[in-house]
Amino acid sequence: MMEGDGQVHVWIVRLTEALADQRLLDPVELERAGRFHLPIHRRRFIAGRAALRRILGWWMGASPRGVEFEYGEEGKPFVSGDTVHQFNISHSEDLAAIALSSATPVGVDIERVRMLSDLAELSRIVFNEREHAQLQPTHALREPRSFFLGWTRKEACLKAIGLGLSTGLQALTVDVREDSPRLLSIHGAEPSEWSLCNLFPHADFVGALAVPRSDVAMHIHDTLPD
Repeated sequence: MMEGDGQVHVWIVRLTEALADQRLLDPVELERAGRFHLPIHRRRFIAGRAALRRILGWWMGASPRGVEFEYGEEGKPFVSGDTVHQFNISHSEDLAAIALSSATPVGVDIERVRMLSDLAELSRIVFNEREHAQLQPTHALREPRSFFLGWTRKEACLKAIGLGLSTGLQALTVDVREDSPRLLSIHGAEPSEWSLCNLFPHADFVGALAVPRSDVAMHIHDTLPD
């Protein structure tokens, strides 16, 4: 159904009411959905997981409801008993990105660009000295787009590795310039083979796809498979 080595497919999905089919979710997902206090957040979570199940079901030749998940220590889901079908999901407001590969682990992250009242403080937490050196000449710390470009690149890399934010965002160094998506170091060591790609899924959104291999071809889809 999909190409093999080096191929990564990313679906950009609108989390609409029509997609929020809770019949496709398992009890664990339904319990998690029930924790959301606001209906709009609950609907978006259900729509995202239903879309993920539809895509995985198409990919694996299974029913969406029949896909079984397990979860890593940091909460990253994976298909139970399956090391072939690698995937990752990210959502921001009413938009989701779902990345799939049969060749490599993947990490994806998207965010809507928006002004934050504590942008300077967050930037000190997220970015290390090497990254600040890239940002300061253009005063980019004042610009939320620069912050979210760097944030999504770091988050995507951590998700590809299977680690959470508790690992420490400053342990990763990325090139934060918009036209130069690269992972520069992990815990001070230069990574041997990594690909970091920009995602611009919609106006006012930025994101990144991270893959721990160098020969990657990314394919973007905006329609769910039948």
